[in-house]
Amino acid sequence: MKTAQMLLLGLVLMVTSETLIAQDLKQLQHQANATQTVKQKILSLDALANYYSFTDGGSTKARANGLEIIALAEENKKPDLIAMAYVLNGIRLVEAIPTSEGEIEMRGYFTKAILIAQSNKLPFYEASAYIGLSGIHFHTNLMDGDEALKWGKKALSLSSAIANDSLTAMSHVAIANGYRFKNNAIQAFHHFNTALHLAENLQDPYLLAYSNRAFAKFYVTLGDAKKSLTYYQNAIESLNKKKNLTYRDL
Repeated sequence: MKTAQMLLLGLVLMVTSETLIAQDLKQLQHQANATQTVKQKILSLDALANYYSFTDGGSTKARANGLEIIALAEENKKPDLIAMAYVLNGIRLVEAIPTSEGEIEMRGYFTKAILIAQSNKLPFYEASAYIGLSGIHFHTNLMDGDEALKWGKKALSLSSAIANDSLTAMSHVAIANGYRFKNNAIQAFHHFNTALHLAENLQDPYLLAYSNRAFAKFYVTLGDAKKSLTYYQNAIESLNKKKNLTYRDL
């Protein structure tokens, strides 16, 4: 791949990621301090934690917000909120700058979420945790394709049982990445394509961006810069159609 093409792909990926997380700090702090339902408070604190994750030296503040989310959910004693709190903490660390300590902490959050979800029959959050685990390849250089496939297939089974098409689409992305890491391009393409078709049917901007970006990375692996760039651009265009971006809307 030519240097100019690689640079352009890098810029597109950066813009896609920053569009998903960029919000005004004062607005985020105001939302976190406002009187809200417990669930709204958790989501507001999560948005603030995510913001700090992408600032210099902000990991300590992000973790403090994350632990506050868990404490708030556990104090409320609702299993669905507790499971959500652990899932959100895991997702935050998937998206944060990779560290070995962060990866260990992230795996712990998702494992806890799965146990809570299984004990309380919460398939949505169990599937969400498996999908979150599929993002570990952002942290590790060598990904275990079989492990990724296992997570993706479990997530797909759960999301299909509750007929949640958004989770089903993301489950297909997880499975596709498993095949990608196993160098099975045909199966990977099939599942990436299925995810994208589901996203197109739902017309959710974030799901479209998620699926297009995953497809773009697949074509980076294949060395096809032109197709990869097209899918990255599709991801950005999807987000641009959403007015007043709300973090975690997906």
